[in-house]
Amino acid sequence: MSQAINLKNAERNSFKLVTYTDGINDISLGIVLILMSLYSVSRALLGPKLNVVVFLGTVLIVTGVLSYIKTRIVPPRVGRVKFGTQTKKRLKNALIVTSVLVIASLATWFLSASGNINEPIWERLPQWVSDFDVDIIFTILIITFFSVAAYTLALQRFYLYGLLFGFGNLTSTILLIYQGVLFQYLLAISDLVIVGIGVYFLIRFMQSYPVPLEEA
Repeated sequence: MSQAINLKNAERNSFKLVTYTDGINDISLGIVLILMSLYSVSRALLGPKLNVVVFLGTVLIVTGVLSYIKTRIVPPRVGRVKFGTQTKKRLKNALIVTSVLVIASLATWFLSASGNINEPIWERLPQWVSDFDVDIIFTILIITFFSVAAYTLALQRFYLYGLLFGFGNLTSTILLIYQGVLFQYLLAISDLVIVGIGVYFLIRFMQSYPVPLEEA
């Protein structure tokens, strides 16, 4: 029993090592979220349809470039890891759950940003409920997504990411409605924190796992 538990822990640690220890995924996430903070500004400049195309295209380019960088940095330092059947099954289930939450979150965010949601009328409730109902739902969805990812992958910093992204977006929306601030700078600041954490992990990873001399 003890040997099986140790094997499971070893597989989980190996997965975290090759996937999240280097911080590149954190950097990619932070940059994508920064692009989301610019969405309202770029939408005003480009128009709704072109803005979506530019946004998705930029996201694909950013994630593609950082994924390529990851393949050049991580394998030479830690090698390639093959996971057992149970670990692959758990990762598949986690991917399904998080994919559903991501799609639901992005769909809600796009609809909210484009103003295509027919919001219900909240009788006998304060005006702010009607003003921010969709944004509150989005905040709950995104915090749930990151919490599931944090619990599944045992990555405590993802709880923080969910709070930063969720409340950064909500407070930026509040400023937009009450103060007319188009640029979501509070969300951008929150996302920069995520990028900064990713850079910290990348530097620490490269220091902890230098390229072997024969491959340097």
